[in-house]
Amino acid sequence: MAAADVRDMLRTVGQVLSQQSCTLAETVEALAGRIAELDRAAKEAVAPFAAGAHDLRRTAEAAQEATTQLMPVADNLGKAAEQIGRAAQRFEAAQAGALKLSEDVSTAAKRFEGVDRSLAGTLTALGSALDEFRRRIQEFVGDTNRDLATAAKYVSAMVSELGETLEDFGLERRPN
Repeated sequence: MAAADVRDMLRTVGQVLSQQSCTLAETVEALAGRIAELDRAAKEAVAPFAAGAHDLRRTAEAAQEATTQLMPVADNLGKAAEQIGRAAQRFEAAQAGALKLSEDVSTAAKRFEGVDRSLAGTLTALGSALDEFRRRIQEFVGDTNRDLATAAKYVSAMVSELGETLEDFGLERRPN
């Protein structure tokens, strides 16, 4: 093979390599453009998720704050329930006392029936009033216990649900 043939062959190979280099450069340039488009699309797709995550975090913090604020209310409600329970016991004692007094007045009215009809009528009216008083105390105690139980149930459920929501967001309640 002559030097001219080698030179022609190298020139041809050089031209082919040059064309392939240009083609490769164009492909790399197009690829860079596609990567930029992909990056821009990824950023656009992620933006709403990031905003949503931020909103969820703020919601969780607000729920945590609400739970923290409800804890003293729940504690006070528990204390109020205890006080109402003690008051109910006192009302029940008053009811028993009123019943005893009513019976005593009735017995006294029977003893004095023949002596003084007017006094007997007064004592009978007093006995009836005491019976009515006892009945109203019973109603009040029953209604109070029922209302308190309902209120305690709702507050307890609400605090429990808020606690579970905080746990779902990976947050813990702050101590009082």
